[in-house]
Amino acid sequence: MAGQPCSRCSTENPAGARFCMACGNPLERRCAACSEPLPDAARFCPACGTEQEGPGGAPAPAPAPAVPAEERRQVTVLFADLSGYTSVAERMDPESVKTMVERALRRLGAEVEKYGGTVDKYIGDNVMALFGAPVAHEDDAERAVRAALGMQAAMAEVNADSEREYGASFALRVGLNTGEVLAGAVGDAYTVTGDTVNVAARLQAAGRPGAVTVGERTYRATREAVRYEEIGPLELKGKSEPVPAWEATALLAAQPARRAPSRRETPLVGRDDELGELEGAYARVVRDRTPHLVTVVGQAGVGKSRLARELAASLDRRDPAPALREGRCLPYGSGIVYWPLTEVLRAECQVSDGDDADVAWGKLSAHLVELLGHAPDEPGGDTAERKAALIARLLGIGAPPPEGPGEAQDPQRARESFFS
Repeated sequence: MAGQPCSRCSTENPAGARFCMACGNPLERRCAACSEPLPDAARFCPACGTEQEGPGGAPAPAPAPAVPAEERRQVTVLFADLSGYTSVAERMDPESVKTMVERALRRLGAEVEKYGGTVDKYIGDNVMALFGAPVAHEDDAERAVRAALGMQAAMAEVNADSEREYGASFALRVGLNTGEVLAGAVGDAYTVTGDTVNVAARLQAAGRPGAVTVGERTYRATREAVRYEEIGPLELKGKSEPVPAWEATALLAAQPARRAPSRRETPLVGRDDELGELEGAYARVVRDRTPHLVTVVGQAGVGKSRLARELAASLDRRDPAPALREGRCLPYGSGIVYWPLTEVLRAECQVSDGDDADVAWGKLSAHLVELLGHAPDEPGGDTAERKAALIARLLGIGAPPPEGPGEAQDPQRARESFFS
């Protein structure tokens, strides 16, 4: 960068100078490429986009990441602790212990992220995670419990590897609590503080290894989706009164619990046109015997689900009433691309969650083979039985294994066959 002349005395100053070396006049910062004036904090020229150097020829410092403003939030706090760490560390090489703990904590953190939570910090052999801060969802408590149960399941995989490599394993205790916290910056990091956090940590410490222990508000928010066993009030350190607690033992459903509609809904107002369009689309489907796709788009809370319920009620009053099947996309997780179609097919084929793999496959194959049997055979195409097996496998429903090497397909070809 060439030296910059002073606007007062015309002295040529060295590159990077901020004040004139002859008269002390502040020098205007200019772009090295196009000579346009630059604001003091500019890292790139607003005129030509060239990256700039800071004072003294050093790169301009990057702006500090913005920390969300301090605020009160409803949050579910999760603490997970590797039980048995002290005894393992006592008899093993420190590097091996570090590898074991790091592998376990990384796997536990993946479960938190899978359900939309945030790992707040790792404290030795402990994980603190937040559900509801800095990003909130309507079902944060349920997400947190699902993540906690997922952590316990994941520890079986982690321990299998650790036992094989090091002959040691950990148990996991998890505690959760829901309530109001103060969220914001503490030092340079974003975190939450409050009694909710303290109780979550105490519930984890009071729980038994291998268990997920939750407080009352977490229990009340998730009891429709999770099976619990009451363990009674716990005497927690620092609490003047016993704290009611429950152990989460299993999920009642593989998917998030649906919000039940109000028993007495107010009349639908201002949606007559939209409802009329949907009813008209159904009339065209019946008349032309061709499928129609209708998309309803709107902001959260505007009434999309209510409109769908009103349409279902309207169609149910017709004679004959059509068969209605509902599928829903999950808000988190992996391997859920075909989940809505899975729900529709399970309802259509009367496959329940309690059916084992053989029963589910029997119901699905019988119905699909009957439907696919009416379709014209494609030259060199698969039989109806093969098509049903392919659909079942891609939807995660039990299906018989391929008969031989010729039956196996790579994932790309399987997807193409599924769509066809």
